[in-house]
Order: sequence, then C-alpha cells, then structure tokens
Amino acid sequence: MPTKRNPRSYDDEFKKRAVQMVLDGRGVNAAAQDLDIPRSCLQRWKKQMLDTMDSSLEPGQRSATELDADNRRLRKELAYMTEQRDILKKTIRIFGEAEGRVRRWSP
Repeated sequence: MPTKRNPRSYDDEFKKRAVQMVLDGRGVNAAAQDLDIPRSCLQRWKKQMLDTMDSSLEPGQRSATELDADNRRLRKELAYMTEQRDILKKTIRIFGEAEGRVRRWSP
C-alpha cells in the first residue's frame, strides 16, 4: 500500500516570489526545480495570481494573462528573428569568401 506524503504548506510571500520568478521570464519548470516545489503547484499559483490580477482591472486595461501571452509571443518572435539574422550573416560571409573578399559585420 503506497504511503501518503504530507503536503508541504507555503506562505503567501513564498508563493508570490515564486510566481514573480516565472513572470520575470524564468520558466515554470526551472523555477519549480530551483525552489524544490512541484511544477503543478507553481502553475496553479501563477494561474491564481493572474486571475486575481485580471479581476481587479479597470475598463480599458489589458489583463495580466493577455500581457503574459504577448510576452511569450514576442519572445518566440525575437528568437525567430535572431535566427534569421544569423543565417543572413553566415550567407553574406559565405558569398563574400566565394568572391575572394570577407566583409565583417558587427551587430
């Protein structure tokens, strides 16, 4: 028969700091591992915090959930654009070497 684990309790300040780590750009998995807490707890705290923030909005303000989604989308777009830039820089260098000249580009 499996033994039951005693669930740990966390104070509100710890939860806020953990969620803030995630909102500051740290991944949920990485933050949970660093803090030695279950990933599901951190996801639940994040959702609760964002829901609380969303419910206290004034008309015309964007919700924390929308801002979080935009942040994720922009990070993906930045990674894609950085990759495209690097490909173009390599292509220019390859064609420059083929013509016998190498042009150094600085970002």
